[in-house]
Amino acid sequence: MVTCDQDFSLWTKQQADLLRQGRWNEIDASNIAEELEDMGSSRERELESRLGVLLAHLLKWRYQLERRGKSSAPRLTNSASALPGCWPI
Repeated sequence: MVTCDQDFSLWTKQQADLLRQGRWNEIDASNIAEELEDMGSSRERELESRLGVLLAHLLKWRYQLERRGKSSAPRLTNSASALPGCWPI
């Protein structure tokens, strides 16, 4: 059994196997919990970043009429559709 510091990829696979097999006393619970928290924080930061980009594009679309080009509408669509778990465009 490897630790998460030795080989993260192998560690995740081993931990997933242990969870699937119900071998609860063998799992690395504290590191799994830490990874889950980190994953949630990362997704939250990603969503905030993508919302910021979308808001910037929307503001430019609304207030910089003279600078609208052929790529403006696709940028809005791409920014909105890149939001994880949100509405499809």
